[in-house]
Amino acid sequence: MFYIHFDTTDYHSPSLIDNDLDGIPDYINEVSQVADSSYRLLIETMDFQDGANGNDNITDIYVIELDGSAYGWARPINSCNDSCIEIDNNYEESEYYTNGVDAMKVTLIHEYFHTIQFGYRCSAGTDSYFYELTSTWIEDI
Repeated sequence: MFYIHFDTTDYHSPSLIDNDLDGIPDYINEVSQVADSSYRLLIETMDFQDGANGNDNITDIYVIELDGSAYGWARPINSCNDSCIEIDNNYEESEYYTNGVDAMKVTLIHEYFHTIQFGYRCSAGTDSYFYELTSTWIEDI
């Protein structure tokens, strides 16, 4: 259901520590587990329709260095039928109120819920507060 994009050679690279020696950095494994559990909760348990994830029916997640400027975001790509999520590669900067994997967990489900919202209505318009309010509520769920 997800394609996780990450770099291994530059500024955007997450920690490449791979304690279980499966060839995938531990942080990326965490991202994949949170994405899968978010899908199970929102789509399978809560019965929301699958989001704006394009013709391939895959949600793209980009793990990049955000320098503490934002926890992440979801945005439509080219049309309202496809979107992507961008999250920080470590959440270690002092600008973050919540750090590390805990910050990634709440950010990823929050942003994933936005992709679901895009599937219902791409542009929030004057109701953008509702998109943020409900995505923050989903973090608590």
